[in-house]
Amino acid sequence: MRRRVAAAVGLSLLGVPGLATAETRLLVRTGEHPGFGRLVLEAPDGTLPAHRLEQAGDRVLLRLAAPASFDLRGARRLPRN
Repeated sequence: MRRRVAAAVGLSLLGVPGLATAETRLLVRTGEHPGFGRLVLEAPDGTLPAHRLEQAGDRVLLRLAAPASFDLRGARRLPRN
């Protein structure tokens, strides 16, 4: 249950619609460090799909141009900072 909640939160943070028709599978890794958290997205071919990055203060929104699915097996948990 905890992993499902983390997946839902992570996907909503990334703002990716249409997961049912996903084409790209991205591996998600996380890290928590003093003062910042880290989300790493790894694509099978090493290239992140076309995207737009928006920053507002200390928040970042990543919008992918195409649907994607997220493999959270490498994510311990979503960073709290």
